Amino acid sequence: MNAREQARFDAVQRVGTFGTNNATDFPIPIAPATSFVLDLFAKLNTPDTGLIDQIAKNAQSQQTGEGTEASGATSKAVLRNALFLELKGINRSAAAIAEDKGTPEIMDQFRMPYGVGDAVLAAKASAIADAAEAMAADFILYGHDSTFVDDLRAHIGAIGGADTTKETGKQVRAGATEGFEPLLKEAMKTVQQLNAFMHNFYKTNAERMGEWHTASHVERQPKAKKAATPPPPAKP
Repeated sequence: MNAREQARFDAVQRVGTFGTNNATDFPIPIAPATSFVLDLFAKLNTPDTGLIDQIAKNAQSQQTGEGTEASGATSKAVLRNALFLELKGINRSAAAIAEDKGTPEIMDQFRMPYGVGDAVLAAKASAIADAAEAMAADFILYGHDSTFVDDLRAHIGAIGGADTTKETGKQVRAGATEGFEPLLKEAMKTVQQLNAFMHNFYKTNAERMGEWHTASHVERQPKAKKAATPPPPAKP
């Protein structure tokens, strides 16, 4: 929900509160007009199914989706950096093993996957895990835990899980955003209908009209300031 949408929703909520606070002004319907206005307020205020509750739930879903997406992205970035450190440690030990055994070709299996995307990184890290597993005893001599290959594979899987979390959050946010605008548009249409009614119903009640104007007013958002144009260069 951006600032403009929030301002509109704030007005819708205030209008709903106005209807609740002044319900006694609209007694049990005795004319089509009073029945009409009660239906409009019910359209806004009915718990769970009213527009105010629907919009609030939708906005919450947007926030939840954004939070989940951001959490997944952050976790993925942290895990990716940690995986590189883990692979670097294996690469360093592999270089020492290759030097000790006089078999430089070993390093062909332990090249660092720099500058690659997530899918390629996962594939190359898995290949390194397979190669290291066949030489696990050598790596353990250089201080690696006995479970280092399993730990590496678990790390690769965790990055995939973080990616799934990020994508899930993205989809939740997108779905909530898709449904938000129609709900808010319908709520603002209801406010417009109520506004027409109130100007007739309260035309002799200045105090109540003042309250209505305050409730239904949508705060204008400040315009972004334009960057100042630099003065022309001084003539020589």
